[in-house]
Amino acid sequence: MAKNEKQKLKILYLLKLLCVYSIQGKKLTMPEILKELYESYDILAERKSFYSDIEALRSLGINVVGEKNGKVFLYYIQSPFLNKVSKIEAYSSARNARNTRHEIPIEDLLLACVVENIVAA
Repeated sequence: MAKNEKQKLKILYLLKLLCVYSIQGKKLTMPEILKELYESYDILAERKSFYSDIEALRSLGINVVGEKNGKVFLYYIQSPFLNKVSKIEAYSSARNARNTRHEIPIEDLLLACVVENIVAA
């Protein structure tokens, strides 16, 4: 995929990162997110575009939280659905110990995350 095409998908990759890390209970700083976008998807993003992308996600009804922690903000998605997903992941991990794990594809979790957040708005 050409870099220009990847740039067009930047906001979707941003949403994916936020969902994945939020499911894991992790919060990311803007520099961490920009670094992850570049390292994982070869997408260069700047500070200004990051803020406008976050606002675009919020305008869709996705509850992207920027929580101040000292001099930095930590970003994550706050959603009752993600809390349920975290419990499912924990349950799946416990089942994995018995070698009977049924994985939920991350694409399904992301789609459910987006739909739940937009519908709830």
